[in-house]
Amino acid sequence: MAEASAWGGWWLIRRDGHRLRDDARSFAGPPVDSASAWSFERWAEATGGDPAYLEALYGADRSAFDQAIGSDARYAAGWKDIAARERFGDLKRRADDRLGLSRGFETGLWINHVVGALDALRAARVRRIRLYPGVDLKADGTLRRGRPQLVFALERRF
Repeated sequence: MAEASAWGGWWLIRRDGHRLRDDARSFAGPPVDSASAWSFERWAEATGGDPAYLEALYGADRSAFDQAIGSDARYAAGWKDIAARERFGDLKRRADDRLGLSRGFETGLWINHVVGALDALRAARVRRIRLYPGVDLKADGTLRRGRPQLVFALERRF
């Protein structure tokens, strides 16, 4: 039950992070539209720069583009106003926090699985694990030529 709850929590937090990221992108709008909260045209007019690099970044890696326009002061001129930039930054930070938390959940769950597997192996090496009356599971692990070798055996007594 705890395992299912933990995976459910991971899924909910991850979904919320993706929703917030999508909200931030929707808020910024498509940068090719001059009416969007951030636009290539507005940035180029304000700075006199060539937006070709940003256009390529937008096409190749949307997350890197979002990071650039949200946190790099060189691209602040592309925002409609400071409030829009702050709103986008807030949504992006909240999304990043949620996605980071979901990675922490996932890491903890996988570590729990590894520890459980190692504990099961230790238990099997220390003693036989009785599966049913007259049926035992035996396990042995060694290193041969620098490589791990595991042997599992089911033993049935009549």
